[in-house]
Amino acid sequence: NWIGRKILFKGWLAEAQITLRDFPAMREWLLKNVETLERNLDIWPSLRAVMSRFVEGGISKLYLRELDIPWVDTKFIENNRLLLAQLLILVLPEGRVRADVVPSSAARFCQKFGLRFDQSLIRFRWLDEDRAPAGLTDMSLPLDDFRSLQPDVENVFITENKINGLIFPKVKNSIVIFGLGGGIDILREVDWLQGKRLLYWGDIDTHGFDILARLRKILPRTESFLMDD
Repeated sequence: NWIGRKILFKGWLAEAQITLRDFPAMREWLLKNVETLERNLDIWPSLRAVMSRFVEGGISKLYLRELDIPWVDTKFIENNRLLLAQLLILVLPEGRVRADVVPSSAARFCQKFGLRFDQSLIRFRWLDEDRAPAGLTDMSLPLDDFRSLQPDVENVFITENKINGLIFPKVKNSIVIFGLGGGIDILREVDWLQGKRLLYWGDIDTHGFDILARLRKILPRTESFLMDD
């Protein structure tokens, strides 16, 4: 309802026309989300500038704050990531958007749209020294490197606590992942785990069993040991 709001309507119409000129695929979204554009009129030129930069491409080797976008503050994308995610899905090709990633944080936003980000480290030990590369038995790798590891082992032990991982005994054809605690959900990104025997050892308390339940949700074949479940 634009009655009595002539100036606001002129601003909305101008921004809508420019947006449609630059991003024709947004026509239906603009018609269905009139109030969203109205509420964000003051930042809409910056939103368009961000969309244009992403459409331009060449961002896969850049961190979020490396993006050189005129008139856009370095924290602007982080602060408006949920709205930007809606818009970028409309204007980017499917191959440049991770449909399985929810932009719940700045890092997840970067992951969804192909930017570099400071990845979580996954710490693990080779329990079979014969399979450890160059004798390096205790390693920490960024998520992407761990995803591409493809270790030649049969068993993957996962333990909640750091000390349990550090004192874990030697086991043939095995590694142990440890210290993730509540961050266990990150393992959903590691496809090769699906082909291993997975064994989880956590605390015998509500927190430990909650982690076990979450782990079984993403890796259903997970067994528990030293836990009475």
